[in-house]
Amino acid sequence: MKKLTDDLSQLPFEEYLKEMKKVAEESYRVLKPGKVCAILIGDTRKYKNYIPIAFRVM
Repeated sequence: MKKLTDDLSQLPFEEYLKEMKKVAEESYRVLKPGKVCAILIGDTRKYKNYIPIAFRVM
């Protein structure tokens, strides 16, 4: 199986948030006026702890 080199989900959480900010900024830059972009982000659990990823990204 090929390893993905640009998989943001493999980053430490704080770095993931910084990279997602870049994604949002670039998406905003390239969107045509009046258009929208949707990104589906699910929450997760790590070591039995709930991590509200979607809330932190917003």
